[in-house]
Amino acid sequence: MVIGKSVHPYWSNVELGVKAAARDLGLREDQAIFFVPPTEDVAKQIEVMETYIAQKVTGIAVAPSDPAALEPVMKKAAEAGIIVTTLDTPPVENSVSLVYIGTDNYAAGKMAGEVMKELLPEGGKVGIGRGSDTALNALQRTQGFLDAIAGTKIQALEPVNDKEDAARALELANSVLSAHPDLAGAFGVYAYNGPAWATAIKEAGKAGKIKLVAFDATTDVINFI
Repeated sequence: MVIGKSVHPYWSNVELGVKAAARDLGLREDQAIFFVPPTEDVAKQIEVMETYIAQKVTGIAVAPSDPAALEPVMKKAAEAGIIVTTLDTPPVENSVSLVYIGTDNYAAGKMAGEVMKELLPEGGKVGIGRGSDTALNALQRTQGFLDAIAGTKIQALEPVNDKEDAARALELANSVLSAHPDLAGAFGVYAYNGPAWATAIKEAGKAGKIKLVAFDATTDVINFI
């Protein structure tokens, strides 16, 4: 059982990977189950884990939207003899997760900040859009970015949280642009945040003026580049 975070092309690619692994392992289609809630939903992740613990699956891999909230049910699964691993988002320290598969999110966020420093040598305001205020990948990417720009003339605005809703991400990007007409840059923390910022910047007639740094090689991101 593999549990992602939300309906999005990023997680569609993960689902393809799950199915490919199942074929390679000679499993039936119903032996490799993939699930994501429509949008980020910690309670739904817990509910689904409880369901498959009761069904006594062999293993559960989860991308915890809130690692602290998911850890008790992950522990319950481990105590039931289920193999528990995490992906995309790191678990809490000393987690029952046997392995984490994903990005070094702090280092990646710091790299994004270093790039922003090159793009804005004179500084300026930078908006930050992300899909969670609890998921460690969002927090670590943000912190890495902030640490990289510390001591420069770049002023990071308070991150806006769209709760993994792409439409809401666009609304928030437009809101930040409206509130800060002198915005110099934007940082997209999740895969859809980059396209949301890019759309808002383009519609505001500021393409090429506002510098945008974003995550993930989805089609939308590549097309905007």
